[in-house]
Amino acid sequence: MLLGQLTGDNLGIHKLLGYSESFVANDPYRFCRMHRQQCQTACRLDSSLLRNRQNYEQDPQLSSLRKTGVKNASNFNELPDFHITENFCPDIMHDVFEGIAPLDIRILLNKLITSGQLSLSGINSRIDRFNFGHFKKDKPSPITLQNLRSTSTRMGQSASQMCTLVLKFGLLFRNLFSKNCLTWKLYILLREILDVILSPSVSAVEIPYLESIIEDHHYLYQRLYGLTLIPKHHHLLHYPHAIRQVGPILNFWAMRFEGRHRFLKHVANISCNFKNIAKTVTKRNQMCLSYKFLLNRPFRDQYISEVSELVQISDTEFLETISQTLGTDEGVIHILNSLENESFKIKPKDVLVKCWNDPNCQPLFIRVELLFRHDSTYFLVHKIYRTLIHISMPLIFRSRTR
Repeated sequence: MLLGQLTGDNLGIHKLLGYSESFVANDPYRFCRMHRQQCQTACRLDSSLLRNRQNYEQDPQLSSLRKTGVKNASNFNELPDFHITENFCPDIMHDVFEGIAPLDIRILLNKLITSGQLSLSGINSRIDRFNFGHFKKDKPSPITLQNLRSTSTRMGQSASQMCTLVLKFGLLFRNLFSKNCLTWKLYILLREILDVILSPSVSAVEIPYLESIIEDHHYLYQRLYGLTLIPKHHHLLHYPHAIRQVGPILNFWAMRFEGRHRFLKHVANISCNFKNIAKTVTKRNQMCLSYKFLLNRPFRDQYISEVSELVQISDTEFLETISQTLGTDEGVIHILNSLENESFKIKPKDVLVKCWNDPNCQPLFIRVELLFRHDSTYFLVHKIYRTLIHISMPLIFRSRTR
């Protein structure tokens, strides 16, 4: 049996691999042996404290969870070409969207309220009226005063809702923060971190940049509010090292597993069967899969498109554009509401980045006007937008003393 990597939430992986299941222990981390008190202020990763095969071999022999953070030797180490100290997969979902991001967003929203820029009802009003587009199914829930006063890392939002709120926060509230506001810079640092760790591909030059902005983020978080870092802050320090070892870590997060489990948990909640709940959940899952097979749709098609109507080419308002595209070819075209495959989903009125080949090093944007299908070929009609100004995000907080 060959095993590459194990992935899951922090508690599950710690239990599976035999590490401490308490994150307030002296050595609560599976990636390194840094003491808990050091981790509360550390903004940099100390590579000399990383766990490896050599220092791990001594830990189970000491039989001291307090000193080593290792509860018991793992049977996974008996597999060929695998060792638990070389399992580098972190979990973005639990570390960031159920850990770091809620803390930062709470700070930002409290800043708006205490400065008198916006009331809590005004915040919820902006969120409620905002057009989230493709993210509308993960629209954030209304924020309560209890959410803002709590020290919890959940803030009343699911991980997908928190992801949406962080990604759209700049569009929602940017005009209420001054350019030099350090609280706003904290958000920009978080947003820059997400741009890298959520990317499906990461270049070698981006990894040192990620290390730097994580360091800046942690330092600014402590300087502004005098708060100690939580364990999930320390997990973030290991992300650049993990990317070096296993590539883009978006491929390993638990969001997809949690989404799959949602159906199973929903069945368990509504079935009211406490005699053999495992059998009930399994049977419902098999029935759902059988239904998909009966419909001949067990898996997603290469293209999933919603057809709104069938029209003749001569009836469409984009006659000239379509005629130039199709030439003299006649026939029926399908006007589409959306076009989707495994990696993207496009709808009319979406604004997309076409390329970065502009001579002035500025992105070229297009707006989707029409999607249609003719025979088995899909077409996109768009307008090109001229970029007036494009502001890149450099390293924004480097003035600190050692």
